[in-house]
Amino acid sequence: ILGIPGEDSLGVLGAPAFVKWYNGHPDYKDLQLPKSAGESAVVLGQGNVALDVARLLVRSPKELDATDMERDAVNAIAAWQQAGLRTVHIVGRRGFVQAAFTNAELRELLTCSEDVLPVVDPDELALCRNAASEEELSKSRMKKRSVDILEKMAANFADIKKTSKRV
Repeated sequence: ILGIPGEDSLGVLGAPAFVKWYNGHPDYKDLQLPKSAGESAVVLGQGNVALDVARLLVRSPKELDATDMERDAVNAIAAWQQAGLRTVHIVGRRGFVQAAFTNAELRELLTCSEDVLPVVDPDELALCRNAASEEELSKSRMKKRSVDILEKMAANFADIKKTSKRV
């Protein structure tokens, strides 16, 4: 995928394969996935697909049942959560100003589930606010709106250790 050591390990997938798997594409029905997961998953990317994947990994099986998602995928995510999957990290190589997600997708992280506490590390958010990003931000009304959403998530950071919700 990226030429990174370990990328061929069980549980390391590209988003296209993962999306096809949870949507029930017949060529991906037998995709090799771990039976259980650790406490954390990492999603690389800052686009709408990355946010979709993260949202699916934290939503409860009951909430996923209401979707048209493949039944085996719902069961697998439920098993990962029962085995301890609690945190999903979304990791990008640049800041939010350069990210490709829409505000609607970002905002949905705030409302996708009563069982989820969306969190952004305030220090990480501050690191994204360098001079070049501030200049780019000043030219985009849409990205200015994303600041409000991300600041709401940063306000949740203080609760990260005391919540029973998935983060």
